[in-house]
Amino acid sequence: MITDDSEIPRLVNKINVRMRELQDYVKDRNIDESRIEFPRGYLRSCEHHRKKYAFLQKPIIEKNISYTFLATDVYRWLLNRTDIALSAQEMIVKQGLILICSVVEVLVEECLKGLHDRGKFFKQRLRTLSRHRQLDKKLAEELEWLWDVRNNIHLAVPKKPEHNKYAVKDYNLAIRGLTAILETFNGATEK
Repeated sequence: MITDDSEIPRLVNKINVRMRELQDYVKDRNIDESRIEFPRGYLRSCEHHRKKYAFLQKPIIEKNISYTFLATDVYRWLLNRTDIALSAQEMIVKQGLILICSVVEVLVEECLKGLHDRGKFFKQRLRTLSRHRQLDKKLAEELEWLWDVRNNIHLAVPKKPEHNKYAVKDYNLAIRGLTAILETFNGATEK
């Protein structure tokens, strides 16, 4: 059992050596006994997320959001606890951004309830929220950027190569945007 941060490097080195031994032996074979246990307690529970989004008053959406966040927790673990890098890291970030944007899209829809000039497309809807002073301009621009990233899910419609395009800082920016729009919505419902 670790009792001090100074013990972490030794333990991590030991884990790395053993995992390399396992991978070198197993290679691409699927052997159930070779599965490494995902750390219990790292993934936040679905209930944790459902409570956070209970204001949506649509149980199916609350559940779908909670399942989405299970996936983002897995991505977060990979980014925080492994040295995965380069294109593989970028694709994890990209998938996380897409999932976060899916949640933002739901929140934007909720913020628009009761507004008649909603707009047909997502960016128009963000501008509507800005006009009605429910989003500040900077947040609306960040969410437009996130939407553009989300639209890169369509691999058959490339505009540019995806190499050197996504970074952990982008993931953090998306989380801040999600948090800000969540706070905006909660503030609007409390008035």
